[in-house]
Amino acid sequence: MVIRRCIAYFLDVFLLIVLHSLLYFGLGVAFYQNFLISNKFSIVLFYTIFILLYIAYYCVLPMFWDGNTLFKKALGVRLNLEGANVKVFFYLLIKYLLVRLILTIVTFGLAALYDMIYIKRHAGQSLIDKLLNINVIYP
Repeated sequence: MVIRRCIAYFLDVFLLIVLHSLLYFGLGVAFYQNFLISNKFSIVLFYTIFILLYIAYYCVLPMFWDGNTLFKKALGVRLNLEGANVKVFFYLLIKYLLVRLILTIVTFGLAALYDMIYIKRHAGQSLIDKLLNINVIYP
């Protein structure tokens, strides 16, 4: 069960990396006819769009898709969300945007490794899942 969650996590991250790269190069080609984003406006636009995509994928999609992202659904792992409401949205926002994304960036990926070790040792629950009282369901 833990292996499936780790695989789903890494596949979700890989999907976002692919979207990140396509967005970056797409904006570079659209604005400059090359593959680099170099002016301040396009950099702000790029990161705004990327953060909105990130929030949509990790916070909005699970609310409407019964606690699943694309690869969690494919691998049979889901979050047990108590209805789609503002409280659940903010829990997911805290979990994925503030903790997972920012902490992973600041620690150069070591936070993601720690999260996987914690999940393995605590029956499939991450530390932030326990703090926010989010249950993960494995079939």
